[in-house]
Amino acid sequence: MPTRQPTILPELRQRIDAVIAALGLVSPSLIRRWEDYRAATNRHVVRQAFETIGIHAVFGFPSRRDREAKFSPVAYLACASDDARANLLHRLVWSQGVVPILLIATPAGLQIRKSLTPPMPRPITVAWSKFSTELPVELRSLTAVALSSSVVWRDFAADRSNRVDTALLKAIASLNEEVRMQHEALSDRPPLVNSLIGRFIYFFVLLDRGIIDANWVRHLRDDDGNQLCAQIANSIREDGSIDAADQAWPTSEVWSLFDQIDEVLNGAIFPVSAEDRRLVPGDALHLVRRAIRHGDTLDSSGRQLGFLNVSFATLRTETISAIYELFLFIEGPEAKEYEGAFYTPPFLVDYVLDEVDHMRSFTARSRVIDPAAGSGIFLVGAYRRILERAIPRSRWTSVQFQKARKLLERTIFGIERNPQAVNVARFSLYLTLLDYVENVSIKETLSNGGVADGLAARA
Repeated sequence: MPTRQPTILPELRQRIDAVIAALGLVSPSLIRRWEDYRAATNRHVVRQAFETIGIHAVFGFPSRRDREAKFSPVAYLACASDDARANLLHRLVWSQGVVPILLIATPAGLQIRKSLTPPMPRPITVAWSKFSTELPVELRSLTAVALSSSVVWRDFAADRSNRVDTALLKAIASLNEEVRMQHEALSDRPPLVNSLIGRFIYFFVLLDRGIIDANWVRHLRDDDGNQLCAQIANSIREDGSIDAADQAWPTSEVWSLFDQIDEVLNGAIFPVSAEDRRLVPGDALHLVRRAIRHGDTLDSSGRQLGFLNVSFATLRTETISAIYELFLFIEGPEAKEYEGAFYTPPFLVDYVLDEVDHMRSFTARSRVIDPAAGSGIFLVGAYRRILERAIPRSRWTSVQFQKARKLLERTIFGIERNPQAVNVARFSLYLTLLDYVENVSIKETLSNGGVADGLAARA
């Protein structure tokens, strides 16, 4: 969902353009507008960079194989009027989890940020006065020649310990522990608490991507025409942010909201039975929402629960798909061993699929079958590559929703024994579809028949 971008001072645009020139970043390695992007790979990443994050330009490595143009982004260049905006840009780029280098022009100077790690309090800042005579020493390893001919830029990508999926795992584990510590009825129910966390995460993913909005929530009705989620709808601002962090949502409204989302998706992502719902107090729902959305909850030992830096608007669907495997780690080694589930980080999935793609390209004629699909992370990556190659006239529009959906049904298949994992795979593939089909809301998917049963994976 495109965000409302703040007005950038003309002098900052001039500053970042001067940096681009000084570093020798030129076409075709430099992309200044999404409309100019012609490569068949990383289309969603680059479009999201311009339209959602609001960057000024993308630098990367273009290549061509079998007459197909490819592009691998390695640096974003942006402008920010103050440190708060710069930190927001960093948060969005880190959540995307793709590009290691972020250069931001600010009034005080050029900030050099390692964007595969979360925002730091004091980023490296090169004062503009240093640019008066020659290229500052801090930037000499970031010229186009240096980036293209050395491994310097890999220093920005080498540390995977702070990647966004790792941070999510830590945050979810801390939140699960905190909820069970505060509520005795849930103390021995980590899977149930994980389901609560998962439900809220998926809700905010849909909200932040513009798939659902306050208007959709406001029009939810019961059989008698009564509004189901009035207080929740009233707390959602136009930009998707949430008012009244300290005001708990009514428990009945929360479950009604989740049920209505399940109805559209033709199945629950993390089902919670009526019996289990009675075990969950309103305070527990409030704690989960407050920690995930507002990031302001500390547990008794003083640890930050850690969701604050994660942006669900730019979080890769591959990372979202991996949440199920993260849950198995939290639930204990028995759950992981029983399910035979092993967590595969998104960057490793990218590597495997790139190698397969090199041997035989993913196209609209492909048939991709994962016999141990899990929550669908490999299927999501394969479908993404198919969509990018089959894209009509440079972008998928709402008119082509059915075409993109039929492409999914015809090319992607999974076998998985766990119904919960199948639900997550189905949702993740559906979300990938919506990543590419622009300006499609949950209302439009309903008019197109919702999400077909068995759309993504077959149990």
